[in-house]
Amino acid sequence: MKAADALKALEGQENVLQPAIDDHERFFHNLSCPSCGGEVMPIVNTRRLFSTGSVLPNYLAKCKNCGVEFEPYTGIQITMPSVEG
Repeated sequence: MKAADALKALEGQENVLQPAIDDHERFFHNLSCPSCGGEVMPIVNTRRLFSTGSVLPNYLAKCKNCGVEFEPYTGIQITMPSVEG
């Protein structure tokens, strides 16, 4: 399908993705690592790509400082912090 045709087909339709993206970005911006308190980034959860009823992929959080991966809504750590030696 040509881009122009796709845009025409979407005219007048509600953008359901942008509010979800905004909420997702706000949530991860305010989240911190449960291990070191550092800044985190979202990573796609490859074991469960989508959650029921969500328009966005299912994400885990990964600390930019110590590398811990954790479930962002419960804080349950999936990996241990990286040990730099």
